[in-house]
Amino acid sequence: MAHQTTTTERAADLEQRFARLAERWWLEAGGRSISTQMMDSDAFREIVALGEQVVPLILREMEHSHMHWHLALREITGEHPEAGVQPGKVDQIRAAWLGWGRQRYPRH
Repeated sequence: MAHQTTTTERAADLEQRFARLAERWWLEAGGRSISTQMMDSDAFREIVALGEQVVPLILREMEHSHMHWHLALREITGEHPEAGVQPGKVDQIRAAWLGWGRQRYPRH
C-alpha cells in the first residue's frame, strides 16, 4: 500500500509541475505566433524534457486549451498524426492529435 501512495504522490507532483510549466509557457509564448519562438521558451523545453510521462497531461490540457501543444507532443513522441493537415489549420491539427491520444491513452 505504501508503494501505491508513493506512486500517487509522484503523479500528483508531476501534475503540479506540469501545470506550473504550462502556465509559464502560456505566459512566455502566448503572444507569439511563430512555432520556433514558442519552442524556444524555457518552460516549453522543460515540458519536453519531462518526456513520455507528461503526454496524458498534455492531451488533457489540449482538450480545452488552444496552445500549440502539438509542438510538444511531436517532439516528445516523434509522431505526426497531423501530417495530412494543411499548416495553420490549428483546430484540425488539434483534432488529429486528440484522436491519436484517444487511441494510445484512452484514460487521459
